[in-house]
Formats: sequence, C-alpha cells, structure tokens
Amino acid sequence: MSQKQWQRNLDGLNKLARAKSVQEYSAIQSELVREGLQSMVQDGKALSETSARAIEEAGKTFSGIAQQG
Repeated sequence: MSQKQWQRNLDGLNKLARAKSVQEYSAIQSELVREGLQSMVQDGKALSETSARAIEEAGKTFSGIAQQG
C-alpha cells in the first residue's frame, strides 16, 4: 500500500510542477486531494473487512474450544 501511495504522491508532484497557471495548479491540487481521500476510504474499507473476517474466525475458534472443554 505505501509503495503505491508513494508513487501516487510523486506523480502528483510532477503534475503540480507542470501546471501552467494558478487555475491549473488549483485544479490539479483538488484532484489530488480527492484521489487521496478516495484512497483512504478504500484502504479503510479493506482494513475493516479484513478485521471483520479475523474477528469472525477468532469467534469460530473460541466457540470450538468452548464446545470441546
């Protein structure tokens, strides 16, 4: 994840450096912020789904142990 974010940031800086006007710079900056927020939401969703699966598996394991004991 961090490698992809690093590359996205570098690409964004390159885009900003090539901006030919304040308006273009602002538009690029807005796009980068939007993409960053979308990425955070997607990463958060993936983390939540992984956590939910781990909790579900742990619950099954503990339930099986309790039934054996």
